[in-house]
Amino acid sequence: MTSQTITYKLRNWRRQHGLSQAAAAQRMNVARRTWHQWERGTVIPRAEHIRALMNLTAGAVAADDFFVDRQEAA
Repeated sequence: MTSQTITYKLRNWRRQHGLSQAAAAQRMNVARRTWHQWERGTVIPRAEHIRALMNLTAGAVAADDFFVDRQEAA
């Protein structure tokens, strides 16, 4: 499971750009359900999707956002 930070960043970026989950998913070439799971933090995107998310969001989402610090999780 991912931290709340990444779920917030994904949702916030999508809303700032006036996109539905379906539209954001289409830009990523994934199913709407997949985007929904990323926003809820129930699924972590694969490496190629993390890179694509970084490009799509122009850096608003970073690779480090997907990894919870062990001390933070404790």
